[in-house]
Amino acid sequence: MTAQLIDGKKMAADIREKISHGVRTLKEQYDVLPGLAVVIVGDDPASHTYVNMKEKTCKSVGMYSEVHRLPEETTQD
Repeated sequence: MTAQLIDGKKMAADIREKISHGVRTLKEQYDVLPGLAVVIVGDDPASHTYVNMKEKTCKSVGMYSEVHRLPEETTQD
């Protein structure tokens, strides 16, 4: 069995294009804008980086993105 090299960047670009097409279709046919809402609590740099990447990706495919940042002292209540 021969190993097969996978081009992750190309795969990701293909997936983003399919999502972008789906978003356009939803907007054109149903007047619906899909989106992602995130609640982030505290100031963990890695979490902020992750959320920022998700926000950027949403915008790149035409989706709505909303981030709610709450202080570390926020309780579940």
